[in-house]
Amino acid sequence: MIEHTPTPWTIEPPTQDDLDHDIYGMRIIGGGDPEIFRHVVARVEKYTGTSEADGAFILRACNSHDELIAKLKLMTAIVEGREVDSPWWEAEDSRELIAKVENQ
Repeated sequence: MIEHTPTPWTIEPPTQDDLDHDIYGMRIIGGGDPEIFRHVVARVEKYTGTSEADGAFILRACNSHDELIAKLKLMTAIVEGREVDSPWWEAEDSRELIAKVENQ
């Protein structure tokens, strides 16, 4: 399977050069550390009233994906009664993860 661009992803607003060329959208940048690797994962071409909220939603979903999957696997194993490497109470900190994803 092909791996996605490493997280965390960030939002980059349009540069002055973009604005000079009538490009008003923002970029979603991936690659983890931008000093090492920088890749435009997505681009919002036109700025609308929801562009910033949409970009923030994409970042929260993508940047928390791996952590959410790991927590879901742990909780599923506990519910199914399988032996797990982590103590059961680690599943209880799911509320913190949910709050993080919901940006609360």
